[in-house]
Amino acid sequence: MVYSATDVIPGWKGIRITDAFTEALGLPSAVDNVVRDAELNPNGAGSQAITKTGECLGFGLVTLANALDPDLIVIGGGLSELGDALLEPARKILKEHALPGPAKSPVVVAQLGLDAAIVGAASLVMLPSNKLF
Repeated sequence: MVYSATDVIPGWKGIRITDAFTEALGLPSAVDNVVRDAELNPNGAGSQAITKTGECLGFGLVTLANALDPDLIVIGGGLSELGDALLEPARKILKEHALPGPAKSPVVVAQLGLDAAIVGAASLVMLPSNKLF
């Protein structure tokens, strides 16, 4: 199951990832159906939706990479489970549209997978309060 901020933050009014897929594809249970369709039909609507999402992610990465010039870009959370199906289009967009230095930043999936955000948040609790900001 894929979760977004709207699933875990009460009162959040953002766009749910699942709603975006449902609207784009007209499927009842969008994310599960998209992944299932992509597995069964590599050229079908599910695969196209994952590719398009990867491209959108790539444009976001271009903006961040150009501003921050990171040595490594780590993608975590629910959609990271899509792996290279999601990240290859993002990497392609990053390579084509970012400045020369940031365009070389490797994009990888977090080793902690779905737990990456919660482990990161928990690690902040362990820092002395004067080190947070």
